[in-house]
Amino acid sequence: MGNPFLQERVPHTSPKEPQTLRALLNLHESVGAGQALLEARMPKDERPDASQGVPLEEQELEEILSFTRDITRRAGALVMDYFRKPHEVEYKGDDRRNPVTEADQASEAYLVGAIEERYPDHSILAEESPDRSFRDSPFLWVLDPLDGTTNFLNGMPLFAVSVGLLYQGRPIAGCLFLPYPGREEGSLFSARLGGGAFQDGEPVFVASGPLPGGGHIALLPGRYSRFLSFRGSMETNHGEVRALGSICYEAALVTRGVAQYVILTGPRAWDVAAVALLVQEAGGLVLVGTGLKRWEPFEAFPYPYGGKDGKGVQLRRWGRPMVIGNAVVASYVAALVRRRSFPWLRLRRWLRQRMRRRAAQR
Repeated sequence: MGNPFLQERVPHTSPKEPQTLRALLNLHESVGAGQALLEARMPKDERPDASQGVPLEEQELEEILSFTRDITRRAGALVMDYFRKPHEVEYKGDDRRNPVTEADQASEAYLVGAIEERYPDHSILAEESPDRSFRDSPFLWVLDPLDGTTNFLNGMPLFAVSVGLLYQGRPIAGCLFLPYPGREEGSLFSARLGGGAFQDGEPVFVASGPLPGGGHIALLPGRYSRFLSFRGSMETNHGEVRALGSICYEAALVTRGVAQYVILTGPRAWDVAAVALLVQEAGGLVLVGTGLKRWEPFEAFPYPYGGKDGKGVQLRRWGRPMVIGNAVVASYVAALVRRRSFPWLRLRRWLRQRMRRRAAQR
């Protein structure tokens, strides 16, 4: 009968399709393209053990997740309270492109305080204070106190609070709080390693449907056509495209099966620390690339967190392209997406690099 997740619409490759596409699809077919989704739907006691290498008992992971749920929901309630009030805004740079509100600051202050009280030996990386020093601990909390600040400022309820916990760079617990239709107090997405993904206590799964096309929602960056291009069968049809302005909100919709896939061109660690685990525990695949090439499954962030210089520059500046969806869809999209090439941009980059080298030699 074959794999049910490949039955619906895996196309034959044409001369225009890259060779990597068929290789990727054959790979997933041979190992079972829907295996992660099948395992996510199994009863908890029948799933394969995903926590190997993490020295925590299941009860300890559940206690961590319970704490993570609690502080994420409380931070979400704080943000929602600010959402209903006039906002005071600051900006991170002179270009006024990265707004920071009282809600960002209050949410982060609450989360940091709660974590430091409960786990004083753990390290914390937060978007609004990324220069905090790392403690000598394998545990790192990664916080985005308000993802989608521009939406928030303009009264659009498409934003999120994200809390993720890493062990030696690997996500082991993650929660998202976001406004959600029909849920006046907001909604909480949560997952822990090997425990499945949930929305307000109900299991959620990525969509198991066909490849991208009409009638299926694709989440892409705003003005994506300026810097992304597609090949083969996706050149003219890559789904019903939406851009929501919040990475966490977009990923939550993929986790729930509302959206089919999302392309992220350069998320930071605080954008996706919780997201990556949620998608994986919902049966999805998270691919990370180098310049929209050489894709591989996401496993962990850089560790040790301090890096070679002890300052953690590699982690603080981490930002790699991602494609998120079910195994077949994510692989298919990754094989066909490319960064749009502009010769004058390559020339400008070359000149900048040359000027930096000259400056360094002086």
